[in-house]
Amino acid sequence: MVARWTRLGRVVVLSGMVVLGGPAMGQEAAESAVVEVRGATGDSSVSGQPDATPVRHEFTRLLMGVEVRILVWSDDAEAATRGAAAAFVRIAAIEDVASDWRASSELMRLCREAAGAEVAVSGDLLAMLDCAERVSMASGGAFDVTIGAVTHLWREAGREGRTPGEAEIARARAVVGFRNVVIDPARGTVRLRREGLVIDLGGIAQGYAAREALAVLASHGLAAACVDVSGDIAVGEPPPGLEGWRVAVASPEGTRVLVLSHAAVSTSGDGEQAVEVLGDDGEVVRESHILDPRRGRGVVGMHAVTVVGADAMLCDALATAVSVMGAERGRELIARIPGYDVLIVGAEGVAAPEGIKRTRD
Repeated sequence: MVARWTRLGRVVVLSGMVVLGGPAMGQEAAESAVVEVRGATGDSSVSGQPDATPVRHEFTRLLMGVEVRILVWSDDAEAATRGAAAAFVRIAAIEDVASDWRASSELMRLCREAAGAEVAVSGDLLAMLDCAERVSMASGGAFDVTIGAVTHLWREAGREGRTPGEAEIARARAVVGFRNVVIDPARGTVRLRREGLVIDLGGIAQGYAAREALAVLASHGLAAACVDVSGDIAVGEPPPGLEGWRVAVASPEGTRVLVLSHAAVSTSGDGEQAVEVLGDDGEVVRESHILDPRRGRGVVGMHAVTVVGADAMLCDALATAVSVMGAERGRELIARIPGYDVLIVGAEGVAAPEGIKRTRD
């Protein structure tokens, strides 16, 4: 089996437009994965009344391997700068906790030390693992952060330009299972039941970072704010004089515009990274960078899943879970969670046309 790896560009932020995906997605799929963040006036960038005292301040920084964008409205430029700097520091701290690329991260230390022994962890790591466990249980294991050994296998294979063999995948999957992570919230400890288990928080950490950065901005008096961590978006109060932040989610059937405050949006799919696998029959299959823990392979046919709700961390995890579960079961999962909606664009087009429809306030 031959693999042709396609690494599409990271999220590009341009004139208020957050574009997920690239040419390799195809016209309909690329159009389906556009999230636009702007003020509720209808302008192409975040904006408000020109005579309002507060003005928009924008800050960007590369963190967690992606471009992080912060928008705030304030009449004090120095306060806006201080608040954004503190928010970036908070995100960097979360990266130090959750990275599976850095051997020195708290997460990687946990994976080395917690096999069979309780290890005290930080509040950040405990919060992410606790949320991950809840989503794993709700999704029947479709979301599973213990997939790290499989993630690392595919990552190494990608560097080598090949597809892992079935035996390699089976060995990596042998340690996968979310019930192998034992969390004691009261004691603040974690224990791993399997030697060699590797945790991958890639499906939840960016949403958590967006949520926490927004809280930091609020603590600095910057309530009208938006944090965008590569498509995991958290918004606070609307810009002054406006109904809310407008988030436009495009699909082949047309753009849906959400007017949001104190809410979050997360999009997952095969637009950021994918591998095109050429089988023995000559058929090319496009597999997402999102791995199905039950198969040890990339998800097929789910171009974009957008979840909207109150908590950016939960939205992030749910978007990944739905990508793995598929349209029908994914819609059923989201329907059981009050206050959350989903839009799914798959190989057959828009699979959940009634998903994202409500204005949140």
